[in-house]
Amino acid sequence: MKKACFLVLVALMVSFLSPVTGFAGQSQQTPAPVPEVGQGDDAGQGDQAGQVGQGDDAGQSDQAGQADQIPGQKKGCGLWQFIKKLFAKDPAKEAKQAELLKKLLVLADKDLELALNTLDGKEKSYKKVIPAVGHLNHALSALGKVRPPKHLKPAFKQLSKRISHAKFYLVAFDFEEAAARIESAKDYIGQLD
Repeated sequence: MKKACFLVLVALMVSFLSPVTGFAGQSQQTPAPVPEVGQGDDAGQGDQAGQVGQGDDAGQSDQAGQADQIPGQKKGCGLWQFIKKLFAKDPAKEAKQAELLKKLLVLADKDLELALNTLDGKEKSYKKVIPAVGHLNHALSALGKVRPPKHLKPAFKQLSKRISHAKFYLVAFDFEEAAARIESAKDYIGQLD
């Protein structure tokens, strides 16, 4: 995204600075012939001061749109078409993004299940806490690797928050509350599918 923003900024700077510097399309544009005094449409009035250099305006109207258009190009092509193409939605890319999102949710769910399995049993010890926190960290990492669509961002924030709370309860040595938070996160993932 940073690269796309940078390209758009550079393109906009070029489009704004081209008319100011006068370099817009000069390599392709041929200058219009300058009419001499007395070569206007009215041959008898060429020596008047108000009529100097006034011919027909056909040459000017043809060149008005050529400043930012390359010969052989259709009208409307160029910078804005490139920007539209850059930000256009690709259905194949969206399908791939959805598939990746689903795989990472399954991975996070499996990590949460591993954390729950680590906490099972009646013995409370720190040798159970460390692997469980590791599994929760893997689940958070899996959730952070994908950019969810806008409508799912609040759900992903909520899921990350629940997993973080479970980590806190593990470190605080409250296994029952940690297990409840992990179960809650697993149920939330089940609702997202």
